[in-house]
Amino acid sequence: MAVTYPQIRTSMDLLSSTIRLDRLSTFLVEQRVQLAAITNSTLYGVLPFYDAMIAHGIQPVVGLRYFLQFEEERLEVVSYAKTEVGWKNLLKLSSAIETKHVEAVPFSWFQAYSEGLFHTLVVSEETNEQVHTLFSSSIVPAVRKETVIHAKFIETLSKTASFIIPYAPADMESEEDQHAYQVLSALRQGKKLQDVKTVQGQPLLKKEEWGDFSQLGNWHQHFYAQFSSTFSLTSKQPLLPRFSVPPGQSSDTFLEKQAQRGLEAKVPNYDQTYEERLAKELGIIQQMGFSDYFLIVQDFIAYARSQGISVGPGRGSSASSLVAYCLGITNVDPLAYGLLFERFLNPERISLPDIDVDFADYRRDEVIQYVRQKYGQHHVAQILAYGTLSTKAVAREVARVMEYPQEVLAFLSKTIPSQATTLDEVVNTNRDLQSFVKRDERNQLWYSLARRLEGFPRNTTVHAAGVVISPVPIVQVVPIEEHQEGMFLTQWTMKEVETAGLLKMDFLGLRNLSMLDQMTYLIRTHEQSNFTLESLPDEDRATFATLASGDTLGIFQFESPGMRNALQVVEPQTFREVVAVNALFRPGPMAFIPTFAARKKGREQTEYPHPSLEPILKETYGIIVYQEQIMQIARSVGNYSYAEADLLRRAISKKDRNILEKERRQFVDRARSNQFPEETAKVIYDLIVRFAEYGFPKSHATAYSLIAYQMAYIKTHYSASFYAAYLSSTTGNKDKQAHVFREMKRKGVRIESPDLWKSRASFSLEQDRVRIGLSSISGVPRPFVQRLLAIRKQKERPWNSLFELAADLSAKHFTRASLEPLIKAGALDFLGKDRAVLLASLDPAIMHAELVRPTDDVDLFGTDTHSFGEPKYTEQADMPLGYKLQYEKEVLGTYITTHPVELVRNKVNASVETLDRVDHLVGRRVDVIGLIRDIRKIRTKKGQAMAFALLEDERSEIDLTFFPETFASINLHLKEQTIVHMTGKVEQRNGQYQLIVQSMEPI
Repeated sequence: MAVTYPQIRTSMDLLSSTIRLDRLSTFLVEQRVQLAAITNSTLYGVLPFYDAMIAHGIQPVVGLRYFLQFEEERLEVVSYAKTEVGWKNLLKLSSAIETKHVEAVPFSWFQAYSEGLFHTLVVSEETNEQVHTLFSSSIVPAVRKETVIHAKFIETLSKTASFIIPYAPADMESEEDQHAYQVLSALRQGKKLQDVKTVQGQPLLKKEEWGDFSQLGNWHQHFYAQFSSTFSLTSKQPLLPRFSVPPGQSSDTFLEKQAQRGLEAKVPNYDQTYEERLAKELGIIQQMGFSDYFLIVQDFIAYARSQGISVGPGRGSSASSLVAYCLGITNVDPLAYGLLFERFLNPERISLPDIDVDFADYRRDEVIQYVRQKYGQHHVAQILAYGTLSTKAVAREVARVMEYPQEVLAFLSKTIPSQATTLDEVVNTNRDLQSFVKRDERNQLWYSLARRLEGFPRNTTVHAAGVVISPVPIVQVVPIEEHQEGMFLTQWTMKEVETAGLLKMDFLGLRNLSMLDQMTYLIRTHEQSNFTLESLPDEDRATFATLASGDTLGIFQFESPGMRNALQVVEPQTFREVVAVNALFRPGPMAFIPTFAARKKGREQTEYPHPSLEPILKETYGIIVYQEQIMQIARSVGNYSYAEADLLRRAISKKDRNILEKERRQFVDRARSNQFPEETAKVIYDLIVRFAEYGFPKSHATAYSLIAYQMAYIKTHYSASFYAAYLSSTTGNKDKQAHVFREMKRKGVRIESPDLWKSRASFSLEQDRVRIGLSSISGVPRPFVQRLLAIRKQKERPWNSLFELAADLSAKHFTRASLEPLIKAGALDFLGKDRAVLLASLDPAIMHAELVRPTDDVDLFGTDTHSFGEPKYTEQADMPLGYKLQYEKEVLGTYITTHPVELVRNKVNASVETLDRVDHLVGRRVDVIGLIRDIRKIRTKKGQAMAFALLEDERSEIDLTFFPETFASINLHLKEQTIVHMTGKVEQRNGQYQLIVQSMEPI
């Protein structure tokens, strides 16, 4: 007799089940189940379920649970796909429910989508008998355990239905999950555990437990018999979208013409090498059926550029394609940089192409909307992703629903790192957490529940970049749900969508492109009207000097301390060397940075494993840096085609011992056939193996280094525009902005205080000075800034008084909360009154606004508010400089008028070193004055007290280390925000400078 499981809700029915797929398979195998059905309320996770069942020899069935409106009755229904037609109807039914947001499916829908489906209607004695008229060979009743005991009712049902099945939808693995099930219910409802009505979950039933439904006869066999048809949930062939080409042309011929036209424009004096490469690429693209794909990508990139939307120079391996370069998809000439097409598209490894495109992040959605409009709402969708109960999240969320106090939640947040892989691992390595868990039974229960629910999906979100374009309505291939602005979202994840045969394209938003947009705008407006990024010189010495000095704050890809140190070690003098540094600074190859630098500078001789490798490795001084070099070596030594070489590279990078040995034999044999000695071939193969895991795509490094080069060029030649745009991108990050302000101070780039009449929302440029934006002032509401800028457009002159400003803004916007931070920041200094007077006069100004203009729409005196007269300022003594600086730091995150350390240094001893000078004094004893912050006191393994801190002045900051002996002598004076005079020795570790403090005294 067949054993079936007709209703299983998995954890993919978000926060509604504790059943995990990996453990479900084991249970079903143990129970010798031959057929199992997933019956979630959406089609989330059905593909992994289907594959897992097949892998374990169990026939999978996909069902959908929903409510049906039949006359006055609302029925719980499960519909199962019996055939491929039924599966297509189930896709449509689920999609209709999720896009129309119906609480119950109309009966007309039920009828329209019924072909190929098998339905079960959950009934009881209370169900209207009219429902019985629906029963047929494909619609049968399902009854719960409490209903099956009513023999007369079951007998009546049996007369009208072909058979009856049990209704016991499992949503727990076992009774032990009851507590975890309640926690999921609380999370789903956003409530505390005690506020959630206790609902008993249904554990998975073992084979013998189905005996409670014995009155239903041989229901297992009847249910099993419904699913004799076999079909696949996904297409075996990729479903590639089509591009509309001019009449009389195919996509192949149209692509050829477009590529040839692009080659003539981009490489006017191209030679035969370009002709042959273009012909080869076009042949492979056409052979693999990807001409439409290239035309689609070219089209939406052309649209973006026509709308002034910045597009990146390329991303990933697509920069290896000459066709992509000719079509304007990328801005990197692959032949100029030795990039290999087969690294992008390999005719011997059939897979869908993958051209990822970067757009300025604030306009990316415009391109997606263009694609939706061009190919149709039903043919384009973004891709779903899941948010999960990560280690940190599950710890906090379980504690929250268990009503732990706020201090416990804060303790968990502080103790559990965001990058933690498992809760067990964190607890096992953290004594504080171990003590917390052992403290009492409640904490042990918290730990048990958090472990049980760790990693569960909790909500859906949108894939950061993925968009699918389908030649047929997407609902025919994968289920969809509503997203926003007329855009649909697939119910399946990226991997599942690709398995279904749909082509994913990545539309990425890159903040640095938005910054380049802003920089270009500022340069054109204030410095050079004809400036374009395309007109930048390929090799600018001053730009390379900026990079070589590590002056890369704000530079894409090169901003980290480690990368800055790598640049200082290598000192790149060409764009190719910048690309090499970008590729080298990764785990593994970064160990070769000193060797690369030494060989570049002639301090070490460049060596090659064999003379034939010199042309390949010359640009990287004998070191394998790029994946493309591995492919070139395989071609040179083993006579591999580039397609074969790409397969070799991929195989080796997996580090499978059996594969490594197999490939070694083949490589050595082919090398010997190519006149290479066996020992030399083995050495070269070992070299490839060593670097295959770490080698970086040269195409990606080149494209992204181009963005970095453009930003570095602007920082070098148009620094004020650079800083204004960069600061605007860091709004809200006061620490980052303070760091930028100090660098500007060092470089002599002037910073102007915010000004209510001159400042814009973001940072702006005034000649060669950077004006702080109003949105950068903490506490100033966005609606206030918007209202102020709107009023300013209508005014011909600045306000003469605080009271005139109040009357213009109205009492709705002129509030203490909005104006106080502006005054503290100096934004109202243009009124000619001291900040203390302005603060003291706020109350009469607010009363004035309430009297003459209570709201934006109500103006009690028309435009002539002066006829009423203005209050007088409340006189106050001038604000002391110390208070002024303290307020600036409070609302701006930095000091603008001056830095307190600068004041003290000028009074005490102007000859001490400023902190921006100490990096030139490594190993020497220095005298410095600075402001102490971020103090961290610890104990050594011997139990001695010591400390770390930061010292800042107006130009820079440096890490401080107080070893136990020094700490003991200065401990009483070590306080936050104290200005001190100290001596110490400058050291450098891992590219970072620090001061080993020897003495310190407060000033």
